[in-house]
Amino acid sequence: MLEKRPVTRVPTSINTTCPICRSHEQEILLLGNIRNLSIPRRLRLIPNEPYSSTQKYLESSMISCKACEIVYLWPQPTPEALESHYQQASILHGTSTEVQYLSRVYSQNNKETAESLLLAIEKYYGKSKANLVGGYVADIGCNAADFLFGFKELGFEKLLGVEPDQKLQTWNQHYVGCDTHIGMLSTVEDRYRGTCSILALRDSLEHHLDPLSSMLKCFQLLAPGGVLYLQVPNIKCKIAVHNLEAFEWFEPDHLYYFSSKSISELLTKAGFNKIVTETPATDFDRNDHALISAEPYFSEAMRASIEAEKAGRILRCFAIKI
Repeated sequence: MLEKRPVTRVPTSINTTCPICRSHEQEILLLGNIRNLSIPRRLRLIPNEPYSSTQKYLESSMISCKACEIVYLWPQPTPEALESHYQQASILHGTSTEVQYLSRVYSQNNKETAESLLLAIEKYYGKSKANLVGGYVADIGCNAADFLFGFKELGFEKLLGVEPDQKLQTWNQHYVGCDTHIGMLSTVEDRYRGTCSILALRDSLEHHLDPLSSMLKCFQLLAPGGVLYLQVPNIKCKIAVHNLEAFEWFEPDHLYYFSSKSISELLTKAGFNKIVTETPATDFDRNDHALISAEPYFSEAMRASIEAEKAGRILRCFAIKI
């Protein structure tokens, strides 16, 4: 078994520029050791780096911007390494066999997810299903297109899945019947410009090399009145704020970690309006609270303060194109 070494907080300034707000006020937040990661995670982007028995540790810095609160991996992988990496998405995300794929597509949760999202859009923007069903529902990094299948069950016919894994896209076209773009968001064809009523990036934006360019592309793809939905890791969640070293979502292909402030600034720069962020409670948050509460140096007052916080690990964000 490989020896583990804890991550170390290193609050040292660094001479680089924030990729979101262009501020020069950057600091090194963490130095992470690749050997803290599980074997499947360690195998992701690492073949493009020297990693052998003679080089025991591979260090990557997590940089924090003091101005907009974005946290990002530095240095980042090349575009070629990233695209090659995601051409094997079925292997990385446990959908490499047809049985695994179909189990994910035909889950009852997919319809419930779509219904929940439509309710949120109506709540925040007053748009009903009837206002949205005429445009495309696009899922960027769709994997098995299970999210799109949920909308298909609700009567949406225009569906677009963006995914670089060719095997998954063959199945998506056959079983889900969606339009499939084999590639990255940046290469989606111009014929989809202005046609999407709902565009989603679920656990996807944190993998993009240039989030601002990605959001500008999304803005182009959305029709006027179209709604963007994002789901990203929240770097201001309880566990990260109170015990950053216990936040195990630092992965080699997670290039960015967001907060309500940084995601709002990003979307404003891309032209979006009426931005809404929320952190719904999940099992991750309940487990994190138990970890934090078990730490002996917390007073009762501190425990009560943590209990009252609603900053969960998952940050959901909605925005509209006016």
